[in-house]
Amino acid sequence: MKKKILYIVVFFVVLILALFIVLKNGIVISSIQFDFLKLEQLYIKLDKKLIVRAKNITINETQNSEISSQTHSSDNASTEILKITKNLKYLYTFVEEIDIQNLNIKDNHVRILFKDNEFFIDNDLLFLKLTLQRQNKELIAGIKKLLLKDYDLNIDGNLSINTKSEFYYFQGRATGELLDFNASISYKDKNLAYKIEDLNIRNITEIFKRVNKRIELPQSLNLWMAYRAKGEFYHLDYLQGFIDFTKNNYYLDNI
Repeated sequence: MKKKILYIVVFFVVLILALFIVLKNGIVISSIQFDFLKLEQLYIKLDKKLIVRAKNITINETQNSEISSQTHSSDNASTEILKITKNLKYLYTFVEEIDIQNLNIKDNHVRILFKDNEFFIDNDLLFLKLTLQRQNKELIAGIKKLLLKDYDLNIDGNLSINTKSEFYYFQGRATGELLDFNASISYKDKNLAYKIEDLNIRNITEIFKRVNKRIELPQSLNLWMAYRAKGEFYHLDYLQGFIDFTKNNYYLDNI
């Protein structure tokens, strides 16, 4: 029995060492395809950090696919931004380079590039370019450009991430054809607090139409927008509130 356990331990040690040696030298796959996955021109290498390059990665939808169900439930830019934000610290810590020319998930095409602590992503929902740098216990993401394509809204600013407490704080400015504002947002443990200042809205009806394409709004709010909101321009000095993602509750503190 002891010999059997010893053989199993030795087998896994040898397997891990072999995998480490292979990754250290680099793996090149010109093309490989499964029912759920297709890879083209894939290169993986583990140096001090991970290097991944690929021309095309296609993840096929299946009936029991967890990825598929997540895609259906998160077809909006805010969810995408939250996912990216929560993974930036892992990207900075463990990855040297990621260069994926086309990541295709359920016909949603994504271009991803991370190199020299610069991160770039482009898909149907958004375009994001930022730089990462460490300052003491915090990771600072300098957002050069964040374009929310549905609303033609440009955002720039700074995001600070406390990697120990997992506290996120963003402060920046948004400008677009339909609206512009200053924003400060904090996030921890699936709770988000926001404060919007100097908010100018030039066509509130059009904004809600675009929101409705991605998010199902309450019927009462849709009726109010259709029959009550006729103004061409709105200005608010500030708007602040709180979101509890664990219960999907939205709280508006003050206007």
